[in-house]
Amino acid sequence: MKPNTCLVVDVWEGQLEVDETILKANGIAGMGIRLNDMTGGHHLDTNFWRQWGQAANFIRFPYFVYNPWVNGAANFAWLAANAPAGIPTIAVDIEVRMSGYSASTYASEVVKFLDLCKARWKVIIYTAQWFLPYLAYWPKADYWWAQYPDTATYFKNVKTWDDVKIDLDKLSLPFNSSSIPGTLKMWQFTGDALLLPGSTRTMDVSIFLGTEQQLADYFGSGQVVPLPPNAGLYTFGNANYYPRTGGGPLTLPMSRQRMLGDNITSILWATLKPVLNMLNPTNPAAIGLISQPDWGPSKGLEGDKIKWIGLLWPGRNVVKIEEVVVDNPSGSGNWGRVEGLPLDQISTLNASDFPNLVHSVYDYNKTNGWGDRSSPVYVPIIGGPWWVQMDKLVSVDSQLPKIVKIRAFPRLNLRAGAGLDKAIIGYKYYGESVTVDQVMLAKGGIWGKVSGGWIALRQGATNWTDWKI
Repeated sequence: MKPNTCLVVDVWEGQLEVDETILKANGIAGMGIRLNDMTGGHHLDTNFWRQWGQAANFIRFPYFVYNPWVNGAANFAWLAANAPAGIPTIAVDIEVRMSGYSASTYASEVVKFLDLCKARWKVIIYTAQWFLPYLAYWPKADYWWAQYPDTATYFKNVKTWDDVKIDLDKLSLPFNSSSIPGTLKMWQFTGDALLLPGSTRTMDVSIFLGTEQQLADYFGSGQVVPLPPNAGLYTFGNANYYPRTGGGPLTLPMSRQRMLGDNITSILWATLKPVLNMLNPTNPAAIGLISQPDWGPSKGLEGDKIKWIGLLWPGRNVVKIEEVVVDNPSGSGNWGRVEGLPLDQISTLNASDFPNLVHSVYDYNKTNGWGDRSSPVYVPIIGGPWWVQMDKLVSVDSQLPKIVKIRAFPRLNLRAGAGLDKAIIGYKYYGESVTVDQVMLAKGGIWGKVSGGWIALRQGATNWTDWKI
């Protein structure tokens, strides 16, 4: 490689065969991961969060595909709701044609979108010369430029990855670099033409015009920024929410250490009991049940301590995954981090206000299956981090959009936002079908975004639609 340059690959949801360890060992410094597709409307790439976790050892960044079927503000709103927290830079792919869309409108909406983005991120635009006429004017910005030299000339005798790197030394600048509307920052010099170590499919490869340290400074690590207790708990996008594969109540083994499924934590019963009493004021009898050694697979008394193998008991709830870590890229080894709260902070909570941290327990009957308790038992997730195996979960986003029927009689409140603390702005009526296109955990339970506002999909221990997440 030439001095002061480094290599970056970009991937999308269809590329599942990448061995990141091998790719990294062979000189790939960065990875761009497609955040969305816009076929039929914006939706999150089904593999985004898993690939984001697997790319943790790279200088990683998301790239967002701009959708001309909606305006700039709508593009920004979707991006802001779904982009990973803490990233300093976003790549924006502008190369989607829309029949009958004027170049002046396209340009003005892109500018409005970029103005909104600037308050939150630095932006690099991905495009190519062929697409320039589709916008009447282009902003003076950093560009990730696509231009592919003739592979027969530059990669004619390539047999190994070392050969590729030798040929890369011949590349200087894109032959049409004078057409770039702003500053060339990164050059995508091949589009699915080169087979890299660690992949069974050809991949896009780019040259970043700077050192690996400069690449890191430009895109940052993209690590999730830790949130303080009780702050911003419900600001994550759909992709952080996961129910159990196959549906039904979510009962999963958790561990204090990744790759260990039975790591037991001992908690003083005298310390835990007051917290459980506080969380279950209408069901004091359940506290005695929880203290019994034979209650459930997860606990037993050991002197004055209760043994607690971490289990999630959200019933038909969803769990919020803060990040995904890969311990074994070549096999099963994707672990999701779940955070709890210290006991002294749990004692201040209302269980229904923190659906991702305090859960109601469900019974299992071999004849009737899972069912609600007549009096829910709320059990907290204490401390953290806890780890769960991601192959037991499925993203809520992969199930959206979802048509559901209202089961609240005679009507269900339509609110201005997700949460019981948001204003009522209308109603949806019993038997009415609505389309849910976004899901959030918020005060009161699980909320779905529908036409005109938000509805409670599950509040407390009650499902208000026929969709049991």
